[in-house]
Amino acid sequence: MAARSVSLLRSIIRELRLSRSQKLREKVPVTSCVAYKYVVAKYREGVDNDELLRDGEVWHLYMKSVRERQALLTQYGRGEKSLGEAAETVGLRIPEHGFTEHRHS
Repeated sequence: MAARSVSLLRSIIRELRLSRSQKLREKVPVTSCVAYKYVVAKYREGVDNDELLRDGEVWHLYMKSVRERQALLTQYGRGEKSLGEAAETVGLRIPEHGFTEHRHS
């Protein structure tokens, strides 16, 4: 159980570091952040309690999800894409000249 809690503590601290902006990372170390102090204090109290471990896992998953969502929004969140951009995203190309639609009567 202790190995699980150490691993979880490291994962949470890693997410805390990654969730901070580059400017904030340069100015203030993660060890002075309130969330870091709280997590470390809880760990020192004894995180062997299953409920605390479960809460820590949920918190870690939440922070990781928020970070990954932000990365996706940064990469793809420009708004609506044109038809050509959408086609290019999946590896297709729209013909440069218009095409005619053939209808069968």
